[in-house]
Amino acid sequence: MRRVVLLLVVPVLLVAVLLVAGLAQAQVAAPDLTPAAPRFVQFDVQGFNGATITPDNPAALQWGGPTRFAIGTLQEDEEAAPAPTQSYKGNYGGLRWVSDRWAFGLEHLSVKHETTSDKESASSGHLSFQALEGLALGAGLDRTKVDSGTNSRNTEANTFGLSVNLKKVFFLGYAIGRDKFEDNSGVTGDRDTTLIGIAIRTEGTWRWHLAWDQLDKDNFDNFGGSGFDAKTLTVQLGAGNWLLGAQQITLDAKGNTIEVKANVVDFGWAPEKGGLTVTARLTDGDLSSGGMVVQTNKGRSITIGYLF
Repeated sequence: MRRVVLLLVVPVLLVAVLLVAGLAQAQVAAPDLTPAAPRFVQFDVQGFNGATITPDNPAALQWGGPTRFAIGTLQEDEEAAPAPTQSYKGNYGGLRWVSDRWAFGLEHLSVKHETTSDKESASSGHLSFQALEGLALGAGLDRTKVDSGTNSRNTEANTFGLSVNLKKVFFLGYAIGRDKFEDNSGVTGDRDTTLIGIAIRTEGTWRWHLAWDQLDKDNFDNFGGSGFDAKTLTVQLGAGNWLLGAQQITLDAKGNTIEVKANVVDFGWAPEKGGLTVTARLTDGDLSSGGMVVQTNKGRSITIGYLF
């Protein structure tokens, strides 16, 4: 009885603490309960978009069982008056394999503007291993490519991290990385990345995942700009075969007053003991400049997967 009370009360207390502390970025300490879902809050935010099958911190893969694969489709509509609504469509997919000591994940997301040649792709490959009981180390490589008109931009990110699993309930995560940028005109740049996060994640018929994470990317060394600080608060509940979750994302650009705020809702069928999964995601975000909303993005996606 005492354990049941703790499982219900502790998550509520943590949510209260997180709301006071602010919002933060996903899957740094422990993976989401959602099998897979796209993270696409704005076109051309290099180093942020992906399918979330590989956590931002590669070490967190170690706690991401069971093994799974997933594929999905997305659409996001962008409104910035007086311009007409812009639509982006895409697909994504990936694989996560988890054993007692090792884990790896692969994913790819591709998005294209509905009426122009603009397109964006993001690919990730992450590896982790359990160095000690409750301590995982990981390394990852992420690549993003954006084609817009005659311009082409590529970013490659190397990330190294650790994740601490305390009593299989509390998780702490930390990672560092380096991004390399190059475009087709010969402009290059480098920047540092830092990730921190805490989470509570429980298993069983009633499953909680509560997380506070932060991703910080500096401006590029050679030409400045493009740096941002992304923060996400995640609250997810698995009840038997059903899953319900919500996220709040805040992304602040460095060196200017641009800010993105997005709300995410996940729901669907994700059995505790594995099998076929079908989940949906709805996103609603605003881009502000100088405190004034200048663009609104609304997205939706469907993911089909299998948990082994």
